[in-house]
Amino acid sequence: MDGSGKLCTADITQLEREWQAISEQSGTLRIWRDNVVLTVSADYYDQYLLEKLDELKASIDDNGFLRSARLIGVAIAYCEQYIGASYFEYRLRELIYDGILEIKGIPTAMRFYSIKRKRRTESELSVCIDEPSS
Repeated sequence: MDGSGKLCTADITQLEREWQAISEQSGTLRIWRDNVVLTVSADYYDQYLLEKLDELKASIDDNGFLRSARLIGVAIAYCEQYIGASYFEYRLRELIYDGILEIKGIPTAMRFYSIKRKRRTESELSVCIDEPSS
């Protein structure tokens, strides 16, 4: 920018090139780091969500479940990027489908269900122990 608040032709050309490069990427999620847009895997924030869930154990209600809306709100508040509630809810559902989280309620909207970490059964634990490490 030239100080007038208007973009000069060179800036516009540079932005067009950047947009073209970003639009050709096939990733689901992009983040801003070190003044660059980076494509990251869809599960990039899964560990972050699980850590926030563990931090919120003090506010967990009946049988260890926490309202998903509460977790999503905290995740948004403390995230270094702007990630919307719908993306975090999508990732919570994937963690449920993957068997990492349990659900209580109806997952029609985040305010209607609660989540907690799924406890591993004895057979699941023995499989993990029996698997050779790589």
